[in-house]
Amino acid sequence: MSDHPQAIIPDSHRDLLTSTALANVATIGPDGAPQVNPVWFDWDGTNLLFGQITTRQKVRNLRRDPRLAVSIVDPANPARYLEIRGVAGLVPDSEAELTHRLAKKYLGLDLFPYVQPGRSGSRSSSSLAASPTSEVMQPLRHQGGEAGH
Repeated sequence: MSDHPQAIIPDSHRDLLTSTALANVATIGPDGAPQVNPVWFDWDGTNLLFGQITTRQKVRNLRRDPRLAVSIVDPANPARYLEIRGVAGLVPDSEAELTHRLAKKYLGLDLFPYVQPGRSGSRSSSSLAASPTSEVMQPLRHQGGEAGH
């Protein structure tokens, strides 16, 4: 596979990166257990971007261990999804630029309505650089109708 994140994502699933689906982001907690949360996300052609308040557990997890896995399910076909595995780097978002961009994508608003004055500096955005271990999972079609790996 290519070392370029854009090449890792199959053409057949790139539409999920521009959809308004939620991304389920899994990190590794302090006790080694997975922690998964749905998040709004953006794709810049190289990195999957999502915003987190810097005091949240997900940010603490990523500071300790930057590995994560992300699953984006097609809202029109829940058996079709994209899984991306990679590492995250925390990028300050003191002006809440990513937050406002996500509000436009998900809410149709130019500004995120819940940013509190004087608290925008408490936010940081985390960007995921998709690694070559990314996978696309398709439902298997066999007798019994069960979808799986």
